[in-house]
Amino acid sequence: MFRKSILSFLITIIGGCFIFAYLSVFSGQRGILAESTPVVSNVSDNQTTSITVSPIAPLSAGNNSTTVVEDIINGRLTGNIFTAESDNLTVLLVDKSTENLYVVGIDSDKPALKSIFNVYTGKSPGDKIKAGDMKTPEGIYFIQKYIQSGSLNNAIFGGAGAFTLNYPNVYDRNYGKTGYGIWIHGRGSDKPDERTKGCVSLNDKDLNILKNHVVVETPVIISHQLDFLNPSEYSVEKDKYFKMFDDYVASLQNKKYDEFKEYFDESFKDSNGLELKDYLLNLKEATTNKKIQLDVSGLTIFKENNSELMYQYKEFYCADKITNGTRRLYLHKKDDDKYKIIAEEFYPNGSIEVLLYEQINQLIDNWRKSWLNKDIDKYISYYSKSFSTKGMNLVGWKRYKQRVFEKSTIKDISINDLTIVYDKNTNEIFATFNQRYVSNSVDDKGVKTLIVEGCPGNFKIKAEEWGDVKELVTVSQKKTAIKASF
Repeated sequence: MFRKSILSFLITIIGGCFIFAYLSVFSGQRGILAESTPVVSNVSDNQTTSITVSPIAPLSAGNNSTTVVEDIINGRLTGNIFTAESDNLTVLLVDKSTENLYVVGIDSDKPALKSIFNVYTGKSPGDKIKAGDMKTPEGIYFIQKYIQSGSLNNAIFGGAGAFTLNYPNVYDRNYGKTGYGIWIHGRGSDKPDERTKGCVSLNDKDLNILKNHVVVETPVIISHQLDFLNPSEYSVEKDKYFKMFDDYVASLQNKKYDEFKEYFDESFKDSNGLELKDYLLNLKEATTNKKIQLDVSGLTIFKENNSELMYQYKEFYCADKITNGTRRLYLHKKDDDKYKIIAEEFYPNGSIEVLLYEQINQLIDNWRKSWLNKDIDKYISYYSKSFSTKGMNLVGWKRYKQRVFEKSTIKDISINDLTIVYDKNTNEIFATFNQRYVSNSVDDKGVKTLIVEGCPGNFKIKAEEWGDVKELVTVSQKKTAIKASF
């Protein structure tokens, strides 16, 4: 059981983040004061909270800002964000050279600057490489959680809480960077005007404003110096990065494996540590005899500076397996000015069963209607060439059903209580339902399972099972079924 400490302790940890040097925004004077790294006392996941978000509205510049937003950008757009279909996105941009934090929204797929705050970053200049180097990391990160002020030493962190970042991310780890505990936090009375050991700090008033517009997974781009482009420059950059992505997707869809390989850096590793050679070999072996269906949407491009780039997008993939989720590709600019993928991450989104339910339900309904109408060619078109059941292949099954159709007067075929299960190991979908078949000579009730293969738009039945109502035991029911409700 969690116990709240009576006393607040200050524990020094190398690789932490907190305030280290004095910075005066208005005078430009800086002083250095040693400070041990702050640590959250007795913090557990149960003490982190999500943030209730208000709709983003244009905000005035923070109280400590040196100028208003309009005077800073002069009609320019930040060249660190490029989007398609992402109008609800909010991004935080941190410019270490000016020590400003920008809140950026997306309006008609163009970045719109909403607010600016002065911040303090790490004591030492440059990108963070290792624990204890007093540097703020430069890269593309995401908010992981919010820590309530009650779990922090308020004399150091202030009373507005803190946001944690996912440093080191997979890109950083592939480059061997170390360290941890990089936050966006407030400032307490003990350290109101000092730089940090790697974190980004704001005064409490500004952080309280900021946190009304931040949720878990809000992107945070930290750069030595952000890019601001005029509208024509922005369009040229956006077109360039989008074309590169479109060409990447086309090379995969068309299984041009040699061309696809050229998009990757030799030092590439995926989130599981799989190196490029094995990654490409696995892909080729799994898809050589299969059509690749790849649907992408919601593409967003994050650019840290002239060397690091990320593509984030929603992906539905179907070939050797079916996946649905968000993919992130991390790219690094090489000496020849070409970007290469050095890391990737994939985050599944919901269950495959729920995603495919309507399509499988439609397949079964069309199959049922062709059966009821005794349309043998249409009926057989829903089956895979590899179909087999009761010792019959597809040809034998067609002959058998043709004889049944000719002899029977089908009065009704009803189907209900459909449940589907996706087996990722075999890439098969098990569709189980109650069926009643009524003809001039038969009134039969039971549980049928259709084993389906393929991709949306081209699902085919590869096997089927039939059981008496009393049995209710099929292959699919031995698995953990997920019944979608609509």
